[in-house]
Amino acid sequence: MMNFKKSALLIIAMFLSFATLQAQDMSLDQKQAPDIDPVTDAEIKSLVKINLEIQPIQQALQGKMIEEVEDSGMELERFSELMGLVQQGQEIEEVEASDEEKETISKVVDKLTVLENESDMEIEKLIEENGFELERFQEVFAALQSDPEVQERFMAAMSEATEQG
Repeated sequence: MMNFKKSALLIIAMFLSFATLQAQDMSLDQKQAPDIDPVTDAEIKSLVKINLEIQPIQQALQGKMIEEVEDSGMELERFSELMGLVQQGQEIEEVEASDEEKETISKVVDKLTVLENESDMEIEKLIEENGFELERFQEVFAALQSDPEVQERFMAAMSEATEQG
């Protein structure tokens, strides 16, 4: 059962990632990366702080999402299975599921989207409270994903922060 819960959380996390990328369009074109200002040590420290502050928000969101699925009457495993198919590019109408399951999926996804939007607003507030404008945060986040040197600096700062915490 525990492995299944981890799988379900992974599916929900994939939903979150997909929804977040779609909603915020945080991806930057590779051509844009060299044009951004270098990531400063202060920005790395802020990014670490934001990351640590976001974790409880994301954990709470995952709990709420699981609760929504369970409250819908659909088994978490079945929901994860169907959402996995949808995330692989199938339309909900194409997925082999009963009409009732499809309706439940649609309703649950709507509720999950509302939860996601609320979480996004909370995260955006945290980002701004930590001295970032959203555009700069997106640039730094893109650099973190694509630049090994920025990744190394972030991991070192993260390690230091968690050792002190």
